[in-house]
Amino acid sequence: MDKGFKSLNVVVASKELVVQVFDVANQMPSEHRFGLASQLQRAAVSIPANIAEGYGRGRPKELINFLRIARGSAYELEVLLEVTRDTKVADVPETAFVTVIQIQKMLSGLIRSKES
Repeated sequence: MDKGFKSLNVVVASKELVVQVFDVANQMPSEHRFGLASQLQRAAVSIPANIAEGYGRGRPKELINFLRIARGSAYELEVLLEVTRDTKVADVPETAFVTVIQIQKMLSGLIRSKES
């Protein structure tokens, strides 16, 4: 299995984003731990996990499918971060928004390159 995917900028950035998201989730009051916090964490972890799974499958079509799932999770995470910020449940650093948008763009570019 190709482990070179771990050095991709999108993988590095998405793993760093997971840490940021867990920090945000840990700020939340306990009544949000099984709702919004767990959704945030699940969406964040889904990004690098789906990239890894796609590369692990070893087939281009499956890789593209898992990259699309990862991109979908990145869009979901962006909305969940906005909800968290807008409802004032926790402070969301601006860097989290910048990073999730960068990840969306990187995944879109990676998908395009794999489709060619």
